[in-house]
Amino acid sequence: MRKVREHCRQYNCIYYKYSELYHDLAAKYGFSDTQYWLLYTLYTGDEPVTQNELAIALCTPKQTVHSAITRLVKNGYLTLTQRPGPRNNKAVALTQAGEALCNRCVKPLVEAEEHAMAKISLEERELFLAVYEKRFNFFQKEITAILEENK
Repeated sequence: MRKVREHCRQYNCIYYKYSELYHDLAAKYGFSDTQYWLLYTLYTGDEPVTQNELAIALCTPKQTVHSAITRLVKNGYLTLTQRPGPRNNKAVALTQAGEALCNRCVKPLVEAEEHAMAKISLEERELFLAVYEKRFNFFQKEITAILEENK
């Protein structure tokens, strides 16, 4: 069990180092982490999404996403377009200014991620992702059990 604990500590340390890198980039460009992740998600996505879909994708509270979107809309980087259905069902998309911003601020991150990943062999990437997802699934089951206790 001691080795398992050490591996968990090591994993968490690496995770926080990753988070710090993303945070540093967001700060460099003057964005909150949530704003930067929204821009990243929209830049790398291929279709407009709703605020609710963004909140789910980013595992971030809806109000936090709403606040970040409101600021990005105010600054001219995003647009909201009504979709069929409820009044609050609006598609979030990058404006032309938002695209230009992402080319300057998000594209370097995407390229860095891709360059770093490309330095790992295809087999190692596939194994890494499979093990990472497997670990997540086991962890999710453990957390679900804790959350269900004493309900």
